Amino acid sequence: MATQDDPAAGYPDGWYDLHAELTSQLSLIEFVHAGNYIHRDVKPDNFLVGCGAHKNTLYIIDFGLAKRYYDPKRDRHIRYRDGKRLTGTARYASISTHMGYGRLQRRVGLTAEQSRRDDLESLAYVLIYFVRGALPWQGTKGPTAKFRRERILEKKYDTPVPTLCQGHPEEFASFLTYVRELKFEATPDYAYLRSLLNGLMERLGIVDDGILQLQADMPLLVDDKWGRRDRWEPLPHEETAVFEGP
Repeated sequence: MATQDDPAAGYPDGWYDLHAELTSQLSLIEFVHAGNYIHRDVKPDNFLVGCGAHKNTLYIIDFGLAKRYYDPKRDRHIRYRDGKRLTGTARYASISTHMGYGRLQRRVGLTAEQSRRDDLESLAYVLIYFVRGALPWQGTKGPTAKFRRERILEKKYDTPVPTLCQGHPEEFASFLTYVRELKFEATPDYAYLRSLLNGLMERLGIVDDGILQLQADMPLLVDDKWGRRDRWEPLPHEETAVFEGP
């Protein structure tokens, strides 16, 4: 257990393993984005550690809500749209996804198109959830799903980043602030985000042993027109991402 003189003081014994996993989760999200898809349901449940011979492999799963955000043949990013129904899990959804760009979306409970920034904001909430043990809007009660989503949005919007991350390393606040400020079509600086987590690991004296492997069993979306989903097919074996370290 860390001492009071240690920056990790007060954190559980699994703190070191946790940070290696967080860096690995970022790498998996980057891999999905590199394949021109967004996940749209980033949450703790969709990251799994293997068993037995695969105990050192971290997986990202559940691509049922994934969507192509970029068409390489046409060199075109999907366009921003609002007035959509919420896709994903409200607890980890980005503020941009909840709100769209105007009051109308908040009032009628509609949301906005997602892009890479929204996957990363969801990941930021996952990271903060891991170190806090709970999020302030967790367990929100209400008579309808729409009512609960609105209360979750209000709590997210009204909770300043410093308050949300209070008592925890500043790198988490920097991570969340950066991804919230990204524009819809912006290419995230994954190297910067990784440097935040790696810097934290270094500051806490965590040594990367290179044991943890990453794997994204991402299916291939087959469509006859860009954005129109016909069926899912598994990726060929050689296209499955398995690599060493975070």
